[in-house]
Amino acid sequence: HWLIGFCEQLSDRASRYRLISQNGPGMGRDDLGEHRIIAERALDGDADGAVEALFNHYRLTAAMCMERFAQGYDPRAGVAKARRR
Repeated sequence: HWLIGFCEQLSDRASRYRLISQNGPGMGRDDLGEHRIIAERALDGDADGAVEALFNHYRLTAAMCMERFAQGYDPRAGVAKARRR
């Protein structure tokens, strides 16, 4: 059962970063395309290529989050909105 809990924590944290990294002014990305490249490389048996594509995806997400914070994004504001729903 600990593995399920761990996976749920990872999913929750990934969701937070996805929310932060999207919809920022002047920020565009092709996240479906990024996922397609990761999947294609994995299915083709190109482990190194899949890992490279995954790291690029993570780096872009991190860069977009950092840009949002530099623009004054307050993650607590999103939490407050989510709690009011």
